[in-house]
Amino acid sequence: QLQRARMTQSRFQRPAAGAAPVPAGWPMPSLAERDLLLLLLRVDEARAALLPTVEDVDVAHLGLRAILATLRHSPETPAEALMHQLPGDAERSLLAALLVDEREWTDTAPQIEELARRFDIRQRKKTLRRVTQSIADAQATGEPAPTQLEAELTPLQQAAQAVRDLTAPRVPGEPGPAPGTRP
Repeated sequence: QLQRARMTQSRFQRPAAGAAPVPAGWPMPSLAERDLLLLLLRVDEARAALLPTVEDVDVAHLGLRAILATLRHSPETPAEALMHQLPGDAERSLLAALLVDEREWTDTAPQIEELARRFDIRQRKKTLRRVTQSIADAQATGEPAPTQLEAELTPLQQAAQAVRDLTAPRVPGEPGPAPGTRP
């Protein structure tokens, strides 16, 4: 029975067929993060469009974050050549595991556009939270004059509307930008 239990346990610990193995020492990255890094490593258009908008906090996996930082530092470098620029063996092993994935990247423009849209929305939301918090803090202390608050509030309202326009689907004929357009 012990042997049977070990066999059953080892069956559940194996990676899925076709999946790149994860080097020891790293937890399994999320599929979204892994796919983002694979896209950045393999598609030059993705690097050009997404590297300026992807922040370190957008990638939770520390190994993938190290690869992202190296890629950001050398955006023109081929993926295989990044190996020597990574800080440690664990990061190099993770990059090697990613490079083994030989996925065909066809019609990447919609994927890149969707990711760019998501990162733009995240950035706008962060800005909204930061400005809203600074306005609330200023109101609590009574520091700014009403004109200063209005000056900060107007761009905030415009940014909030832009985020709503990006996230909410529009029906043709409804006020606001046409479906699928960006402000």
